[in-house]
This record gives sequence, C-alpha cells and structure tokens, in this order.
Amino acid sequence: MNPVLRIKELGQLIQYEVYDYYDEPLFLAYRDELGHFYFARIVNEDTESNEWIFVAVSQNRFNMIRSGGLDINSAFSQAELGYCYHIGFKFGSQTPFFEGKINCESIPQSFLPHQGITLNLKTETLPKLSEQISERAIQTKRVLVNLHLEFPNNLRTEAPISKLGEILIATQDLLNAIGQAQKERATTRGVVPQNILSTNEMLLSGIGAGSFELELASATLSNLLDEAAIADSINEMVKLIQIGTDGEKLKNRLSQLKIRVASKYLGFLTSISNEVISTEVKWASPLPGKFGKAEITKLNAQIAADSIKRIEENKFNDIEVIGQLVGASLSQHDFEIIASEKKYYGKVDTSVIDILSGAILGNTYQAVIREKHNLKVITGDEETIYFLISLVPIGDDLQ
Repeated sequence: MNPVLRIKELGQLIQYEVYDYYDEPLFLAYRDELGHFYFARIVNEDTESNEWIFVAVSQNRFNMIRSGGLDINSAFSQAELGYCYHIGFKFGSQTPFFEGKINCESIPQSFLPHQGITLNLKTETLPKLSEQISERAIQTKRVLVNLHLEFPNNLRTEAPISKLGEILIATQDLLNAIGQAQKERATTRGVVPQNILSTNEMLLSGIGAGSFELELASATLSNLLDEAAIADSINEMVKLIQIGTDGEKLKNRLSQLKIRVASKYLGFLTSISNEVISTEVKWASPLPGKFGKAEITKLNAQIAADSIKRIEENKFNDIEVIGQLVGASLSQHDFEIIASEKKYYGKVDTSVIDILSGAILGNTYQAVIREKHNLKVITGDEETIYFLISLVPIGDDLQ
C-alpha cells in the first residue's frame, strides 16, 4: 500500500502508522489533510491488485482502538458512520480502480479478524501540559506544582479517581503540616490553624498526558508574603522526596519538622506506593530562580515509608514528687507511688534498685520520676511511661 493515496470521496490520505506488515503493510492507519483518521485492512489480493476496507474513526475512537480498549473487529463491524469503504488498487497506483461503501452488517466475515484481537499500544489520550512550568507560573502569577504519576499497564491517559483523590488529599495534608511546622509551633494533633490552611491551599488547575500529569496551582495569587509561605512548604516537600531512602537523614530532617509532618509524609508515601510506579514532582514560583523537582519510585517510596514507621518521638520530663510507696517489685523492676492523689506506675531505673530493696511499702518518700512520652508516627498514638530514678525517705520514715 502506498504511503500517500488519492481517493475520490476521501481526498488525499497520508500513511500515519503501520500495525501489521508482511512484505508490505496489511493493517495500518491513514490521516487526511483535515486530521481525520482511517483504519485500513487488506481483504483480498491477486497478482495484479488488492482490495481494502477503510473505516473512518473519530479521535476518541482512534485512541480507544489503538490502546486496545476496542478490538479491531469492532472498529469495522461497529463503525461510527455505520459503513466502511471498500476500495481496490492496482499495484503501484495511488488511486483506486474501484471504490464503494459497504454497510457494517453486510461486511463478509472473511474481511474481519477474529473478535478480541486488539492493538494494545500506549496512547496519550490527553494533550501534554507545557514543560515550561516556570513560564506558566510567571504568566499566572501563581506557585505551580506538577505531579507526574506513572501508573502500571495504563495504555490510555486515565487514572482511578479513588487513587487520585487519595494522592491529592495526602499532598495537601503534607503541605499544611509543613506550613505549620515552618511558621508556628507545630501541634501533634488537632486542627491546623486557618491561616496556615489558607496560605497553603492548592487547586487542581490542569490534567495532561505524560503518563498522567496533574497541575496544582496556589489558591491565591502570589505576592512577596503569600508566595513565601506556600513556596517554602512545597520546597520542603521536594527536599524530603530528594532524601529518598536514607533513613538517618530522613529521621533527622523529620525530627526538626516534628511528628505531624512525619505522619503526613508517611501518608503521602503510602498514597503513591500502592499503584503508582514512579512519581515526579516539579514546582515553580513566579519569582526568579525559585523552582525544583524530585522523583521517587514505588520501591523507594515503600522503603522510605518503612523508615518513617520506625521513628518515634521521645520527650523526657523529670518530676519531683513526695508520695507514698504503695507497690514495688524487685524481680519485675516495677514501682507504684501515689502523690497528690495521682498514681505513678512504671519501671525502676537500675541505679535505684539497691535503694528500693530497703524501702518499706506505705512509707513516704521524695522521688524523682522521669516521665517519657513516646509518639508513634505510624499510628499517631501517644504513650507515657514512668521511670523511677531517685528515691529518698523523708520525715519519720528516716528512723
């Protein structure tokens, strides 16, 4: 089949893609001068000529057939126009020696491949977003973030909305947590202050191919004050991703940003490590020189998440109390003291074991109790543990 055809009813057709070939193309696509697509399949051949069927397809139908969403049999037998073109060519000729139309229901089965045969070619069904993210940031006067998500076995530019929703929520939550850690005293739980939510809010502003790309834009136009808030949060998010799987660096950085950021970054990593093969984050500000990018694979996201799950935030506070020793176990290294109607129960430090062995239950003691708070990133649960590190008898108990 010639790469350029001149057909009376269809005009000039230019070869677009070849899908099946044996000495010459057997199944291919053409495109006319207006950008319309046609699939063409050889159906008969002799020593002097061959016969073809052509089917006109819309851009959406072309994408579905090319990506395997619709089989080749259906492309012809269920044509959008209800008919195909039956055209014959002499060898070496660009113009047909006969051409006509054939209704779909009248197409001989010998003209069609078996049902279920598909092309399964990766097809971008959305236009790509511009690579010039810095330029777009300047044009829109907004801070922009592009999330490039590579989904497995995705032949079209499509993505599950439940997964996209999870990723978008995790991204916003992480930016809010970082914003709070950067601008004021970070809290472990509770509502993030409204001023942080406002300055860190992102909006979905575009969707494109490559494999699946989301463009997020700051909710407010950028100025020297607001731009700094959201840009700093995004930049910190990118830096966390750039750390990758280095558990020690990740722990050190998250310890500075506090436990809420650690928890939300864990949520972000979890959201992109279930079904996404790789994730790339690009960002740009309208201000010159403020941009960046980071990429993380599914495996590295899982490794980083496992590192965060092992992080616990520990806080110590030594409390001096005067109370009654109501329980003690040398074998279990346990103690129990009641002071000011509050009960302290926990473990005995090794340095106090000898003193505890001579202590008398019911007597009053001056004690130093170390209060340790453990906060687990993975669950957000806080655990308080008490350690007895000093025990001194007082008053009449000295006798």
